[in-house]
Amino acid sequence: MAVEIEIGNAIINNIVFDNIEIYRDKGRAINCIIYGEDITDCTVSGVVFKNISYNADMKSSLTAALDAPESDGILSALCRLLDIISPQAGAAMRSLIQWLFSGTSPRNSMEVFFEDVTANGTAVTAYNLHEFFDVGGNCSATVRG
Repeated sequence: MAVEIEIGNAIINNIVFDNIEIYRDKGRAINCIIYGEDITDCTVSGVVFKNISYNADMKSSLTAALDAPESDGILSALCRLLDIISPQAGAAMRSLIQWLFSGTSPRNSMEVFFEDVTANGTAVTAYNLHEFFDVGGNCSATVRG
């Protein structure tokens, strides 16, 4: 299941994946990504994965490209820690890092929701989300219900 954005200046809303079972995926079962730092002003909101069950060899990926050094050392660790506490706090920190290092607000953003998702036999919760998903850039991932 994929949402892959390759051009900028896009507003994409309300994509729903519902009632899907993937028996075996050798890669990433879920991949939501805004490719490349040359893509600007792209907003993806309301992506919902609902009643999903999958087994996959790799962690799924949720990434909205940022033009900031969030992937470096202590900043990356801080964002990952905040993601565990609250996905919204992690997204807010990424936005702050973007603003501090570029002097602008985030160029791209992505909002993803999970409802009744099972990954590799385990129910996805706010507490274990990062065991199954790599969340990067200005991406908000929320488990509902």
